[in-house]
Amino acid sequence: MYTAVQNASIEVVNKILNFVQQAGSDPSDSYAGITDDPERRLFAEHLVRKEDSGSYIYLPVPDKETADLVESHLTDSVFGRMDGGPGGDTKGCFVYAYLKKPHTKPRGDPSR
Repeated sequence: MYTAVQNASIEVVNKILNFVQQAGSDPSDSYAGITDDPERRLFAEHLVRKEDSGSYIYLPVPDKETADLVESHLTDSVFGRMDGGPGGDTKGCFVYAYLKKPHTKPRGDPSR
């Protein structure tokens, strides 16, 4: 029997991994994170192109605990294998992922 947090996490992890698989990409070529403002984080900080709608996904989560659990699974070096990880000051209302491309900035750092 899973807790509500675990059930919510499993659902979101599966949706994001399915997104990566349907895009024909390897998880290691993707980035995952948590944020309160997915549009700012994706388009302004990571430089994902909004018009490239097949290259990103973001999903609401019920709480920070769920967001942290999803992020830890997606960025686990064996399970999820996605780039990303803890960072930033956020309540974690959304989990996001995108396919890394030459113009994107995986750490959200404009100097990279």
